[in-house]
Amino acid sequence: MSRFRFLVAGLAFVVTLGIFITGWNLYRTYGLIRPVEQQVQEIPGVEQVTVLLEGKGAVVRVTLGAVDDLKSTYRAIEQTATDRLGVQTTVEVRGHSNPALDRWWDEQQPLLYEDLEKSSFRDLVKALEDSAARRHYQCRVTMDANRIYVQVSDQRSFLYQVVPYRMMGTALPSTVQKG
Repeated sequence: MSRFRFLVAGLAFVVTLGIFITGWNLYRTYGLIRPVEQQVQEIPGVEQVTVLLEGKGAVVRVTLGAVDDLKSTYRAIEQTATDRLGVQTTVEVRGHSNPALDRWWDEQQPLLYEDLEKSSFRDLVKALEDSAARRHYQCRVTMDANRIYVQVSDQRSFLYQVVPYRMMGTALPSTVQKG
């Protein structure tokens, strides 16, 4: 009789654990991830969204088509995701780049970091726009208190870069989100 009780108790534990895990996964998927993906998908220019929950934070990966203003699009994505998922949310933006745009961006990074170090923001914007114009690319550089937003296009290809920085101090970003 004692073996029977242990068997029933063990079976009840396994079933309860299974129900709990299934419920948690359903909540994560249909209560958190899918609603955020649907809300972000409604933002103009957004083509694809993937939300990954990692520990206490979340990563929102977004593929953009043509957008008029990367800064306002990024902020809308960030606000939507943060409202739903919390403050430890990272947004990664990607475009439809091509090898020539990627090479151009790689060439610009020393200039970018040098001008960031000197806090020479007007020179940075002008240099990026001039360099892009020499290659017949359309370039728009915008900024806010936390980031530099670089959007470059070449016919049907779009390169989007969001470069974080701090206004005070000379700390440079440890990573650049590559699109």
